Amino acid sequence: MEKISLKIKIIHFRKFASEKLVKLIIKNHSQVKKFSFSNYVYFRSESSVFDLIKENDIEVVIRNENPGRPNLLETIRL
Repeated sequence: MEKISLKIKIIHFRKFASEKLVKLIIKNHSQVKKFSFSNYVYFRSESSVFDLIKENDIEVVIRNENPGRPNLLETIRL
């Protein structure tokens, strides 16, 4: 967690977001004002994650874009 710069205001969750991870970020990085979630993470996260975010007055953004980089299996053509 100490690798997150104090200049960072937005955190994007691309693969997963747990309540424990969100708590750590909120506790140690009060400068973060917005959490961004991929559709994948948004639909697979527990509601407790979003409750915690709401309790701390942090904005939530859901990105509906296609994933930026395909994984290896998506690029292999058989």
